[in-house]
Amino acid sequence: MLATVTVGVFALVLTFTPGPRALQQRAWSAPVQTVYAVLITAVFVGWRPLLLGDGASVAEGLLGVGGFGLLVLTYMLVAGRSIGES
Repeated sequence: MLATVTVGVFALVLTFTPGPRALQQRAWSAPVQTVYAVLITAVFVGWRPLLLGDGASVAEGLLGVGGFGLLVLTYMLVAGRSIGES
């Protein structure tokens, strides 16, 4: 279900972007890459116990799920901000 929603959101957002050039320029900017790195690290730290076969605490579970949600939101915002650019 989560994969379906994620793919649907990406498809919807990418439908309205002007083209790959504007999206690529915004996505490869230094601040956006820093946010991506921080969020991917948060997702990994949150999912690490589950990947190792241990039980995750509530805080680690929230960190993994919240980090993933923020990562998807960041991708959507970057794509949305590039709509007016060419």
